[in-house]
Amino acid sequence: MPKPSQALPDLLRSADEGGAAVYADSAYKPDEIDGILFAKGLNNKIHERAYRHKPLTDAQIADNTFKSRKRSRAEHVFGSIKALASRGVLGDF
Repeated sequence: MPKPSQALPDLLRSADEGGAAVYADSAYKPDEIDGILFAKGLNNKIHERAYRHKPLTDAQIADNTFKSRKRSRAEHVFGSIKALASRGVLGDF
């Protein structure tokens, strides 16, 4: 299985192709991904990440909260689809 940074460029549409922003959790925060998003002209809405002995600032926490609200809307849709598929409502999904 490829690392997220290896698969990501093929999954994203550039700003010219209708892409706008990428919302993701802090697992997708490496600097190489920042470069991929910049090259495609996309807004980086990936969560900020705390490190040992370097906690998040209040502004970063507030920003992550805003990003979580946006991401949760999409994740709830996928969760509903998964629940329906597991009950056989969607057939062979």
